[in-house]
Amino acid sequence: MDPSKAKTLEKCDLQAEYENRDMLKPFEKTIDFPDSVPAIDDLKICMEKINLRSQIIKSLKTSLEARILHPGVNTMDILTGYMAAIKAIRYLDNSGVILEIVTGSIKEYLRKRNDTVRCVVTSLTEEGPTDLSEELANGENTKDAVVSKTSDDLAD
Repeated sequence: MDPSKAKTLEKCDLQAEYENRDMLKPFEKTIDFPDSVPAIDDLKICMEKINLRSQIIKSLKTSLEARILHPGVNTMDILTGYMAAIKAIRYLDNSGVILEIVTGSIKEYLRKRNDTVRCVVTSLTEEGPTDLSEELANGENTKDAVVSKTSDDLAD
């Protein structure tokens, strides 16, 4: 076997072993974002080099649901976890496919909670910046940039 191929296979085997061991902590990767960027970069490599996409999706979805989707968790904590998950998963996969699969149940759960709207409004009306208000501002900036780029492209 070609030595460079052997080295590549060995590296992928090591990544697979690392990923299988480290997949036990997907919740921490999403909640700790952006501090977890190196770990998420490793996940990206594993998704590209080894076919672990479905395992990563299942692990993320299961861990998020187990940690934040039950009545004992404060709604604001769920919203904070949801926003962190969105940021981390967007970084992992900018197509939005993984994001929809992993966070769909969180969206549904928040819609059913009686105090979700109150928590969102309270967060938006608090003094100073909050995670939610900053995310909404970032979303608006992103939308404005896309609209501006699209307008520029149409003008050309």
